[in-house]
Amino acid sequence: MRRLHFDDLRTQVLVRIRGYITVSDPAWNVMILQDEAGEGARVQSSDFSAPANQLVEVTGFAAAGGSTPTIAKPVIRWISLQKPPDPKQISLEQMLDPAVQYTQVVVQGVIRATTADRHNRITGLMRVKDKLVHVRVIDESTVDVNTLVDCDVRIKGVVEDSYDIFGNAGNPTLWVVRGTDVKKETSAPLPSSLEIRSTRSLQHYRSDQPPRHRVRLHGRVFTDKSDSSLLIKDATGTLPLELAPSAVFLTGPDLDAIGFVVSSQGKLFLGNTVLMRPISTSGERGALPTLKTVAKIHSLSPEQAASEYPVHLRGVITYYDRKYSMLFVQDATGGIFI
Repeated sequence: MRRLHFDDLRTQVLVRIRGYITVSDPAWNVMILQDEAGEGARVQSSDFSAPANQLVEVTGFAAAGGSTPTIAKPVIRWISLQKPPDPKQISLEQMLDPAVQYTQVVVQGVIRATTADRHNRITGLMRVKDKLVHVRVIDESTVDVNTLVDCDVRIKGVVEDSYDIFGNAGNPTLWVVRGTDVKKETSAPLPSSLEIRSTRSLQHYRSDQPPRHRVRLHGRVFTDKSDSSLLIKDATGTLPLELAPSAVFLTGPDLDAIGFVVSSQGKLFLGNTVLMRPISTSGERGALPTLKTVAKIHSLSPEQAASEYPVHLRGVITYYDRKYSMLFVQDATGGIFI
């Protein structure tokens, strides 16, 4: 089917393919079929009841759909419980190859940023060369999405990409069926354990391969005159910053910036950055009193709250919604969002 020219698709070309539905989700309106030879295609279906990862036969018509033909007007017939072959392991760079389009693979890499929708379905970002890899987990996850940032992970998923008329790849998507298909291999180091680097020490990464993990800078964070760019300045120079999706916007003379070094199209910047007040040592943090009432927490100024006071509350859970990740607790002095 992939060999069909777009001119061929002007007429109805009947297709009948045996294979496995590897991705199926009505929320994203995505269904992907991988045939017994290991190649895949998108299926334009409004019926998502077909069993996943079992042998089926799909009959339909080849249709235009992006850079490769898709299957339109499908009729899906279940054949057996036979499972698909084990996915092949590839590098992140190989995700840009059209040969792996719509196939189930295993990749290893570092998660640079995460977000979650109201159903706690995770979307993560990885980077390969100057491309972003969107990792989309279809089912509801029970993990805190922030715990995946800067971790080495091993992911089983299905590759989808788009290509321009010259065959250049866009930003690929890795469709992941279950949260358990994202396996953490090493945990991220604590920000406080990272050595403070100078902006000058990062300049050689304009041409060299940037580090896989986050680095830590310290200095004055400010916006340019047009308020369109965020930068950090230390004693050795200035570097642009790009904030992580959930990062708190801060400016000031004494801040830590923790993020990934990115070199793209001749530009060097710190990407997916989190800004914070200088990280306290364990001794300094241990000297802070433990806050035991909601009123004590509410009495803190923003500067005091940034010092990370330890908290120990006893109260009543007045509202909890797992879907929306919302929890409220109330004690004798007031209520608070957790």
